[in-house]
Amino acid sequence: MVIHSGSRWVFEVPPHPRAVTSVALLAMIASTGRGEPSALQAQNGARLYAEQCAECHGATLGGGKGPPLRGAGFLQSWQHKTARKLYSRILTTMPAAAPGTLPQEAVLDVTIYILSQNGVDVGSHAKTSPDLLNAIKIHRAGGG
Repeated sequence: MVIHSGSRWVFEVPPHPRAVTSVALLAMIASTGRGEPSALQAQNGARLYAEQCAECHGATLGGGKGPPLRGAGFLQSWQHKTARKLYSRILTTMPAAAPGTLPQEAVLDVTIYILSQNGVDVGSHAKTSPDLLNAIKIHRAGGG
């Protein structure tokens, strides 16, 4: 049996149902490179944040040279805006020394990380496109 996912991966799988399901899932994840759930996406965002953002915004997102990206001040500034607006701000203005040079996928992961650190529900599915951020409203945890 052959499973073909996208145009990249072809697997020969024995006809055992569990093996077919497992390999099909792995093929889907491998073909996109972006099939991780949002929790893993946030972990990747944390790594990228530490490399690209922490110098100005602080290791714990508490601010420094740049504004805080966590807590009451952040939530007050971004309340009722979409996650896509935050993504777009980061994409076009960061890093401060070279605005607009971060890859879109990196900005997507960093955005998910920032939102998750503020208790914003980003859902359980990976966000593979910035357009998916339009449905996420930034709000205080427990608020609307």
